[in-house]
Amino acid sequence: MAGRADLINEPAGVEPAPEPPDGQDTSASAGRAGPKTRSRKDGAAVPLDEVDRRLLNLMQGSFPVAPRPYRQVAELGGIVEGEAMARVRRLLEKRIIRQVTPIYDTRALGYGSMLVAAKVDPEHPWRAAKIVNAHPGVSHNYLRNHEFNMWFTIAV
Repeated sequence: MAGRADLINEPAGVEPAPEPPDGQDTSASAGRAGPKTRSRKDGAAVPLDEVDRRLLNLMQGSFPVAPRPYRQVAELGGIVEGEAMARVRRLLEKRIIRQVTPIYDTRALGYGSMLVAAKVDPEHPWRAAKIVNAHPGVSHNYLRNHEFNMWFTIAV
């Protein structure tokens, strides 16, 4: 589990997440209100070079639990620790990475997980999200432009 994602604003996870069709990312940090509309200057994503791609792949699949994990990731990526950290910081600032957080293998921990689609009040989706996100097993929560307009992942 990546930790709770409060349907409202902010980053969540290095793992790639499907972009909601209407562009709204509802994962968030606690205390903020209202859905956040994702936007990038001119609607374009930040271009990634080969080093960015390699770094992201290493972080998603081989991020070490170590005193200096970026040093190890950098070495595997053929760069130095400072460059790895600077690139991650830039990708966070540009919202390519929403946050750096662990995603646990729920089955290995004895849990099951499920993707849930729900119909919630489209004018006030954060009301439902606040309740859903109170569960510690919720790791992702997105608004969708769909009949089932709130989708979330839960481990139990």
